[in-house]
Amino acid sequence: MKDGDCDAYLFRIGEPHRRVGRAGGVRRAPPGARELGKVSGSGSPAIVAAWFAWWYLRLTSRWHLPPPPSDAFVGSILTEIKRNVVVFDAADLHAESAFWAGMLGGHVFVDETFHTVIDAVGEWRIGVQLAPQHVPPDWPDGEPQQVHLDLHVEDPRPAHDQAMRLGARLLQAADLDSDEGHQVYADPAGHPFCIGWGHPSREALGTFVRERLG
Repeated sequence: MKDGDCDAYLFRIGEPHRRVGRAGGVRRAPPGARELGKVSGSGSPAIVAAWFAWWYLRLTSRWHLPPPPSDAFVGSILTEIKRNVVVFDAADLHAESAFWAGMLGGHVFVDETFHTVIDAVGEWRIGVQLAPQHVPPDWPDGEPQQVHLDLHVEDPRPAHDQAMRLGARLLQAADLDSDEGHQVYADPAGHPFCIGWGHPSREALGTFVRERLG
């Protein structure tokens, strides 16, 4: 996929948010995690994500959809969201959090039942919560997955080597010499994730968003 082919992708855009526990408590990012500004303006993550969701549904649905949501509408709903954190259940907190810290070149902040993974630039990306009875997904034909991550890279070979060295399992292989593709892996707790390559650059994505949103 080349830079000009952005239309073929549904991009998930956002940053990690506060996690609210089952008891209603809020686990905040540890000191040093960079805070995001308020969601505002036509280029905000909220409106971009909502616009892409509308565009994807319009392309894949037979239904007639109304115009994409306005920035004012989305902002009125999502202005309190500071970041988006993907939280995985795991019976072994240390194995799971160490794996994702290694993949992101970051660090783990440890609590008794929850581990926080901060990436190399100080963003809170991953949370791991203790689930002693966790049943690992068995993709694609067994226990279904509930969520998975897509990691977009320039060169899939070092990313593959890093994942395997850290304890990943390869679930679905692809041709690493192809211009575009992805491979499916499982992390130590069994959660599937993809390493993909050949995606549009940040500059191409930025141009695409500006052109579509005016």
